[in-house]
Amino acid sequence: MTVKKIFWDDPYRTTLTTTVTSVQDNVVTLKETIFFAFSGGQESDRGRIGGFEVLEAKKVGTEILRSPTATTSRKATR
Repeated sequence: MTVKKIFWDDPYRTTLTTTVTSVQDNVVTLKETIFFAFSGGQESDRGRIGGFEVLEAKKVGTEILRSPTATTSRKATR
């Protein structure tokens, strides 16, 4: 399944309610995303998913993978 890239249509959006499609170890995939993935030398967005800080978003095929670490915030923001 290809992730819907909300950041192309709304690059300044800072919150999103979406569905987690998979979690494997510390890698999360979502149905839609506002996280821009590392590409062409541009760094990926950082933010939060639930109570976890996302330090990097990577594009792998048609998916954008996020690697979160634990924090105390519960609000999903970019």
